[in-house]
Amino acid sequence: MASQDDVHSKAVNRWLDAGALTTNQKIVLLEKAIRAIETRAGLTLSKITLLVVLDRVHQQVKEELPVLHLVKIEDQSLRFTELKNDPDSAEVARALTALLIELLRVLGRLTADILTETLHKELLTIKLNDSGES
Repeated sequence: MASQDDVHSKAVNRWLDAGALTTNQKIVLLEKAIRAIETRAGLTLSKITLLVVLDRVHQQVKEELPVLHLVKIEDQSLRFTELKNDPDSAEVARALTALLIELLRVLGRLTADILTETLHKELLTIKLNDSGES
């Protein structure tokens, strides 16, 4: 099982390491990626199922990384507005990375990895705009 979890961690870390990004750019990119993964998974899963997955992942990861208490679930999606005010951007980047990896892991397990390849490919399409903003 651990090797399957490594697949998601390696995919996310490889994607993040592909560019020379500042911590703040990583945060923007991670937020975009989480939204894109939510959207892509929502094409296959029901809204209720996706909401339950988002809530479970959020609850689990924020126990280990309390900065995620600033992330809220509103309108059936994760919202990062309050998180942007946290002064520890390195901790925010670590927390969002963990959240993305856990989201991919849970979605992979839920779908017997049917979505894993598709979600990893979706991740590779997420880039910063020329301005470095979302």
